[in-house]
Amino acid sequence: MLRVLCTVIAAASAAAAYQGATVPQTTGDLCADRKYSSRDISHCEVRETTLAGVASLDVDPGRHGGVHIRGWSRPDTRLRTRVEGHAATDARAREIAAGVRVTTVDGRVRSDGATTWADEHWSSTFFLDVPAN
Repeated sequence: MLRVLCTVIAAASAAAAYQGATVPQTTGDLCADRKYSSRDISHCEVRETTLAGVASLDVDPGRHGGVHIRGWSRPDTRLRTRVEGHAATDARAREIAAGVRVTTVDGRVRSDGATTWADEHWSSTFFLDVPAN
């Protein structure tokens, strides 16, 4: 499992120091910006929540997950989660995605989903906007 432990201040400082570097651009639609294989059917949804008063984060997006962190000018932390289900049918892909749980408790951010069959899987990617100052 991918585990990322970061302090909001350290992440924001790193993001601020990285300002001059080339950063991949997105259209703002997290589902439209994804890339996936054509051998299965995918369902994508975005969930959003705000984390207020969090001094540090302990982030685990799950087995097939990822984490993107950037600094922003607000005092709170925004978490957007792209959840995807992959299966042989659209109905099953939607069912898999609906079964993914994202929890945020005391700065611990986790995703968890059901065990799937060989040609099915789920993924969650966290997009965190953290205070830059």
